[in-house]
Amino acid sequence: MSEHDAERPDGQELQTIGLVSDIHANAVAFEAVLEDMPDVDALVHAGDVIGYGPSPNRCIELLRDRDAYSVRGNHDEGLFGGPVYESGDEYAVNSVTDENRAWVESCPEELSVANGRVKIVHGNPEDRFRYTYPRAFQPELLDGEDILALGHTHYQAKSAFDAGTIVNPGSVGQPRDGNPQAAYAVVDLDATEVTLHRVAYDIETVQERIDEAPIRERNANRLEKGS
Repeated sequence: MSEHDAERPDGQELQTIGLVSDIHANAVAFEAVLEDMPDVDALVHAGDVIGYGPSPNRCIELLRDRDAYSVRGNHDEGLFGGPVYESGDEYAVNSVTDENRAWVESCPEELSVANGRVKIVHGNPEDRFRYTYPRAFQPELLDGEDILALGHTHYQAKSAFDAGTIVNPGSVGQPRDGNPQAAYAVVDLDATEVTLHRVAYDIETVQERIDEAPIRERNANRLEKGS
């Protein structure tokens, strides 16, 4: 398994982190999140920048423009030979540029930042593609880090234990926790606190873009319900 520790290029310690996950090619939602997010020292993505949505290149470029730290999700693997799960994945495979594809492939399977205080995997520390719903947040998942960040389920949640905090920032581009608003989290390492955030975005525009692309209508309809 690939893992590396990441810090700011200027060598200063990270104090605040913007945490996102499961962007799923929804650029309108991602742009709304970035506009709503307070100033942070680093942007961290817990995987699945592609799939389901109509704007894979734009979403990858937004991560790249911000020098975001990102791990690969299961949908991301489809860009370089992994499973292609659905029509949004197929659209991404056929439309993502070589440069953006190489950037996604360069992302590690697992990542730690802030001198190991924050660990990021897509699904589960023991199996990066295992769904870990909030009911399964247990201190046994922690391995010395202060904060463990997970994605994959599209359910926004956090649980604090004596050993540390487990957080899923929720899905930016396709929430499934019953709230259609785009989700993200902010980590304050000085206080060792995580705050969860939601922001409304123009779902209708995304639905129109999905209709214009060779992507199933179901991917557009589910955005309204957050399911």
